[in-house]
Amino acid sequence: MKVLNFGSLNIDLVYRVRDFVRPGETIPALSFARFAGGKGLNQSLAAARAGARVVHAGAVGDDGGFLLDILRDSGVDCSAVTVDPESPSGHAVIQVADSGENSIVLFPGANHRITPELVARALSCAEAGDILLLQNEISAMPEIMREAAARRMRIFINPAPMTPAVAEYPLELVDTLIVNETEAEALAGCRLPEKVNVLKTLGARGAVYNDTIHVRRTGWSRWWTPPRRGIRSSATSSRGCCAATRCAPRWRRRPRPRRGASGTRERRPRSPAAAIWKTDPPL
Repeated sequence: MKVLNFGSLNIDLVYRVRDFVRPGETIPALSFARFAGGKGLNQSLAAARAGARVVHAGAVGDDGGFLLDILRDSGVDCSAVTVDPESPSGHAVIQVADSGENSIVLFPGANHRITPELVARALSCAEAGDILLLQNEISAMPEIMREAAARRMRIFINPAPMTPAVAEYPLELVDTLIVNETEAEALAGCRLPEKVNVLKTLGARGAVYNDTIHVRRTGWSRWWTPPRRGIRSSATSSRGCCAATRCAPRWRRRPRPRRGASGTRERRPRSPAAAIWKTDPPL
């Protein structure tokens, strides 16, 4: 079994400033750093470092070669990534002020040039039972989901960033949803399969599995509390990514844990996956 992650690949350009630039103003930056980013890239790195066999699918421009190098260095197969010579890679221009606030301009670039032909080619290596991992930063999401279902893949989707378009996706094909509390509320009115698995992240409180979005179907929950060692409690922004990639390689057949005398069991993974990308240096 492998994880095929069809996701975004971004270049993050981060400028440290005293205050945000105002209309008509030119200001000097205090520092500059370039990072590899995108929810798709983050999740592929985290899954590979957690021990999964990962194939990344997506698109970059001619400027995105270093993104693929980073993935390959962590053991990710990039053979399903297309280099689009007619578009730059997705990128974000990020101002970080002394106050700690940030301001972001995001350009999707090649991430939003996914075609049906690219989808068919990327998923041609998939086998029945493989996991398709998705976020919501690329185009052609419904086409990808339908093609994966036709190939009998298990679909794991982390619908972030949450947009109104998510309600129009064929969510009835989904095996597992990975959501935070805000996304769970937004999905409450959507048509979901009766036996959908739900992993809900709870920030610094960890995550709960199969505490359902709008109907309590199973009567049990599987808790994950992130390890404290080496992780700042404020570093919660990547936990959705890491929770997705920790669960996908492990839940191969919708596991249903047995109840012990004390009820729900708490699980504490040894690997601090929630801090993986936080510790990466700038490029």
